[in-house]
Amino acid sequence: MPQEIFREADQNPFDASIPGQSLTNEPGNAAWEHPSQFNDVDSAMNFIMEKLSNQMMNQQILLMLKNNIPVEAIARLIVFGGFVEGKWTVDLGVLLSPLVLQLVAAIGMRAKIKKMRISMSDPSNGQFMKDMANMEVLQKEASAEIQEELKEAMPQQGMMAPQPQGGM
Repeated sequence: MPQEIFREADQNPFDASIPGQSLTNEPGNAAWEHPSQFNDVDSAMNFIMEKLSNQMMNQQILLMLKNNIPVEAIARLIVFGGFVEGKWTVDLGVLLSPLVLQLVAAIGMRAKIKKMRISMSDPSNGQFMKDMANMEVLQKEASAEIQEELKEAMPQQGMMAPQPQGGM
């Protein structure tokens, strides 16, 4: 019998907001509920270029590109992150997207990354999708094994069922 039979669930389905809870929160708590820090493409792009010129940020982007993460995904992450932080509005984010995509691609080209994926719908995603599907199958198999172990370890009848006569 294995030592650890019980494993806590990754997510608690009851750990969520109740319906209407957002209506009781204090308005103005979220960054996007305030005026954005940048209101034009030029100033926002200067901010992004300054951030991406940071050596640590540059290394993180290169690491993602080397690990086959598409340029489009990285650009979307940067643009969405700026929106969530209240740096710009959604509209300005849409205008920034192609410029940020070009900037991230330029960083990859400057580093001479040979196989750089540009689009998330790139056909070379096939292997990535196969790997993810295999991982999902493995997780389901592992989950089935855990369920079997739990069934073996748990009594077949409920806790409130009459106990067999004859001492313990």
